[in-house]
Amino acid sequence: MSNSNSVLSISRVLVVFIILLLFWIIVVGRLFQIQIIQHKEYISKAKEQQSIKRIVSARRGTIRDRNGVPLSVNVPAFTFYAIRDSIKNKSDVAIKFGNLQNISPDKIKNRLLNNPLIVIANKIYLKEEYSKIMSWKIPGIFAKTDSRRLSF
Repeated sequence: MSNSNSVLSISRVLVVFIILLLFWIIVVGRLFQIQIIQHKEYISKAKEQQSIKRIVSARRGTIRDRNGVPLSVNVPAFTFYAIRDSIKNKSDVAIKFGNLQNISPDKIKNRLLNNPLIVIANKIYLKEEYSKIMSWKIPGIFAKTDSRRLSF
């Protein structure tokens, strides 16, 4: 009886060892596939997710005449971008931005449907308009702040 228990015990250990060995081979094989075979694919995906190219313009000073009267000043300007796939109700967004800019909502909606990333509103100078747009809290709409030169 002791001999059969010993053989049974050894066979159980062998089965567990084989299962662990197969699991280890699968894990190492998958690591090899990801790190060696698909290396370039994952590097390019990481760069896309982590890199954003933005041009940051320099702020320019106010130009004054000899009496100190401003001839040219900087004002904040806001540009709104839309990411098509993040916007659920494109008609609602088109109506809101169309009314804001006096542009046909159909024109904005067509641009939203045909482009993955579009400028939806450009050169908005009033902070009240900016605040109004931001209060809509539409997913997929984001703003870039810049400054524009206004001359008198």
